[in-house]
Amino acid sequence: LSSKSSLEKQLSAGMRHLFDLPNFNLKPKAYLYLFNSEKKSFELIVKQGDFNDQQGDKQGKPFPLSELKTHTNSLIINTICNETFCAEHGTHGHYIVPLISHIDDNAREQNNLVGVILLYTEPNSDLDDDQIELLKESATIFSNAILRTRANKLLKEAITTAQQHSMLKGEFLASMSHEIRTPMNGVLGMLGLLLNSKLDAEQKHKATLAKSSAESLLTLINDILDFSKVEAGKMEL
Repeated sequence: LSSKSSLEKQLSAGMRHLFDLPNFNLKPKAYLYLFNSEKKSFELIVKQGDFNDQQGDKQGKPFPLSELKTHTNSLIINTICNETFCAEHGTHGHYIVPLISHIDDNAREQNNLVGVILLYTEPNSDLDDDQIELLKESATIFSNAILRTRANKLLKEAITTAQQHSMLKGEFLASMSHEIRTPMNGVLGMLGLLLNSKLDAEQKHKATLAKSSAESLLTLINDILDFSKVEAGKMEL
């Protein structure tokens, strides 16, 4: 986490604000994990506070996170932590705050889990209803920031894909310019020769209509191909 993204910086700042909440008995230490719904696992994205390099790495599996398998929508209060994962922090507890997506209420609960904040507390700490509600509201802010970043990433990828498809289409049509124009010019040339030959009035009228139609079609083809060149960035002015 040495090089933090914009999202990680926002989340880190938010976690520092949580530490300042009065009467929550919070220690200035916390982890924020994102939930990978495909792998059914948690991945560390932010750690805030004084930790050594080995604690809470991406392969770390702290015990409190396993409880979320059955409590995905519930804030968990762990008054005393006895896990080796936290052994060197002395006596302490945890508030385990799930980050939930409320976008799709019809989805299964486990699919609504965005991540979790693991907060360190003084031992035997507890929360009243108002404090629990405040942590839930704070969790919603974190969830929205994560979901907004994901949505922006997906949007950028979709725009890039659409632009690439449009460019490929334009390049294909632009490269077909010669192949399409050549036979049309051949048709016009032969109609011109035909009109210069001996024709009766009806034959000349029909050949003239054919030549006029071919010229109109060539003009339309030229316009389409020129527009395609503009899209492909190959138009020469």
